[in-house]
Amino acid sequence: MSWNSPAPPPPPPVLPPSSSTPPKLTRQSTYVTQICDQKDVRKSFHERLEKNVLKRNGKKIVVSMNKEVTPVLQDGPSCGLVAVVMAAQLFDTNLTFDCIFNAAKQKGFTRQGEMFSASNMKQLVEDMISDTRVTSLDMDTGPELLINHLVKGDVCLIPYDSDFNFEPCNKKGHKAHWALLTGFGLVLDSSVSDKKGLTMDDGCVFNVASDTILSNNLLDDAEDILVYGLQGKSQYPGVWSLSSIIASNRNLVEVDPNKQDDDIGYILPEEGIDKALCSKALVLSRGNLNPQ
Repeated sequence: MSWNSPAPPPPPPVLPPSSSTPPKLTRQSTYVTQICDQKDVRKSFHERLEKNVLKRNGKKIVVSMNKEVTPVLQDGPSCGLVAVVMAAQLFDTNLTFDCIFNAAKQKGFTRQGEMFSASNMKQLVEDMISDTRVTSLDMDTGPELLINHLVKGDVCLIPYDSDFNFEPCNKKGHKAHWALLTGFGLVLDSSVSDKKGLTMDDGCVFNVASDTILSNNLLDDAEDILVYGLQGKSQYPGVWSLSSIIASNRNLVEVDPNKQDDDIGYILPEEGIDKALCSKALVLSRGNLNPQ
């Protein structure tokens, strides 16, 4: 009996010629609505407030105004667009990340989701969120105008340098990031609660409406002012001093050199971020925005 030799294996497929330039990745949808227990978010928020108050000398309270927003987490350099998606919830606008990302690309504002221009952000918000008035603020004029807007129930989109824990820091713009300010807290001496007839809601936190703050002139009694910020890298609101985020906003003078690499593909303002981002913020307002 004879045995036939097995057929030789087929030749391997021909590979395309190698290239020293890696292929560009196609951007996929990065819109993620964070599924979270709002009670858990609320609990964490109040714990942060109380921790901020307890570290101070003497008995203090916080008179607080805030709006609850469903957190949206970013994937990639899309903090500004994600902040707008979160803001849209307060204006009854069902805005998805894909929708605003595509619009920003078509306008030539972004490639990967980055937004290094406050004026471009303003135009984008005006185009994407209906029934919204967008006001540009010059933060060099001081914090009073921003607080007055927050007291009225407006919200604010503000660029700042984000530290490892997402709190404001001063890195000259190398950690530039966008946040949505949804409210504020006034740190007061506890004796003010009796004098003004305030009713405590949760520990040392008093949740009030704007007319309570204005009618009792509580801004004049404040020893410190806190702001509450949502940003795309955490589901929990930040509790930051107003002075720290304004200082961070005012220090945005240059882009991280690593982000100026052409291979990364960011769209950067020709005039530099010292003119496009530094000391700039955007207030979003509408007549029927009611604080919670």
